[in-house]
Amino acid sequence: DDRPIEEGCGCPTCRHHSRAYIRHLLKSGEMLGLRLLVLNNLYFYNTMMSEAREAIAGHEFAAYKKRKLAGFENGEE
Repeated sequence: DDRPIEEGCGCPTCRHHSRAYIRHLLKSGEMLGLRLLVLNNLYFYNTMMSEAREAIAGHEFAAYKKRKLAGFENGEE
């Protein structure tokens, strides 16, 4: 599987490594696999917090929260 972990993600893991490579690292017990997954998770949370701060500043947090949760339910986020 040559796709990134998440399509459209801008983290270093998704830009430079495939799902197959990360799976290989995890199955072989290489710590790099875990580190790459942590990078992906941190990028996700940092991006989400940045979006939330912008929504709060723009007095749009309720709408942002609704969109974000809907995206999670639909598997889009």
